[in-house]
Amino acid sequence: MRAKNIRPYWPTEIGSRYARSDGKFSVRKIGVQNLSYCILSVLAVQRRDTAEERRIKHVVYLKWPDHSVPSCTHDFLQIVANLNKVARQPKACSHVASDHPPIVMHCFAGIGRSGTAAAAYFLIELVQRKYAPDISRLVADLRRQRCLAVQGVIQYIFLYRAVAEFLLAKATLSAEFPQHLKLLHLLRDCTTKSECDLAVSVLSSYLTSLETRPAPPPKRCLHGCWCNFPT
Repeated sequence: MRAKNIRPYWPTEIGSRYARSDGKFSVRKIGVQNLSYCILSVLAVQRRDTAEERRIKHVVYLKWPDHSVPSCTHDFLQIVANLNKVARQPKACSHVASDHPPIVMHCFAGIGRSGTAAAAYFLIELVQRKYAPDISRLVADLRRQRCLAVQGVIQYIFLYRAVAEFLLAKATLSAEFPQHLKLLHLLRDCTTKSECDLAVSVLSSYLTSLETRPAPPPKRCLHGCWCNFPT
């Protein structure tokens, strides 16, 4: 018998309730926003014996096949932006004493998509703090904590795509573009010692195409991002 990828643990309709088989906890959906690429929900988790309730912001990303990468880099970066926003809202989880509520990520096996998403989240945070992101080092650090995190070359390459797109999205003024181009060069240089020569080749090709054009590449997805840079 083929097992299901994941058992449902949250209700799909507003006001509906899902209870664990042992009866200790119940989950009720109290808010939802349906987007083309994700479902944003607010869940109320209640402990049945004490009636203690906690609210959780729950995000289901819809466009990321198993063993692959997101179909649109722009949509993925929107998810990262939402996570950053939630992480900076202390009132989002009133029971948490810290100013930064915890974020939990999961997929099926908990290594490929989850590992890639976590790596991208940390890399974008580094860029926002004006550090040059060392992708190979960060992935190695993640794998020391979660074996096999970031599954395969395609997901490793996607991390470069996501960071490059994030930098290009910030370069809205011509005066800013050289600065972001410099960061892209640093990104490439940080991975020259990596065993993944393909990552260096892809990024070098992308940088060459940028340096020979006065504007970013014309191929864009419906959202205006550069999802189709050379692979």
